[in-house]
Amino acid sequence: MFSYGPFFHTGLKTDITVNDNFQFMLGVSNPTDFTTASFAKKSLIGQVHLISTNSKIGGYLNYIGGKDISDASVNQVDAVITGTVCSKFSIGYNGTVKSVKPAGGSNTYWWGSALYFNYDPNSMLGLTLRTEYFGDKRGVAGFGTGIYDITLSAGIHIDKMTIIPEFRMDGAKDPIFYKNSDTLSPTARSTGSFILGTYLHF
Repeated sequence: MFSYGPFFHTGLKTDITVNDNFQFMLGVSNPTDFTTASFAKKSLIGQVHLISTNSKIGGYLNYIGGKDISDASVNQVDAVITGTVCSKFSIGYNGTVKSVKPAGGSNTYWWGSALYFNYDPNSMLGLTLRTEYFGDKRGVAGFGTGIYDITLSAGIHIDKMTIIPEFRMDGAKDPIFYKNSDTLSPTARSTGSFILGTYLHF
């Protein structure tokens, strides 16, 4: 979902705050990830932001629709919901579906759904477990199968430095991952990875 969601836009937007619990945004942009495009290939973007009166539950409903560079009609709806259980534990949800209709073709789509569990036992340590399912059985994103992943990451805070070790496991119903011995086509249905990141606060 992070790789195929609309995250980077060039365009104009306006944000309107109705009150402390309701905000919305409207705008027009070029297709995702393109800084320039013809006038005919613009996208309408929108967002609604709701916050509960006690500020423990919040949510965003996002939309983008228009023509992409290949002249296909695209529409994507994305929802993000967060909830604070207590000062140390919170849960988040992200769900999205994108429909694509190529010029002269029929409509098809992919979808994804993810859950986040955040636990901060103290000011020095934070833990996040992320689970996701990415459904692309129609091959819109190029996979032709369903993919799941589980990611466990930690945030270790030492003064102005944060160290982030992260382990991720990906799996699929069909073999889409390459082994070192694979030369022509993938044969693995799962793969694992570990990364270590760090950044400094100034």
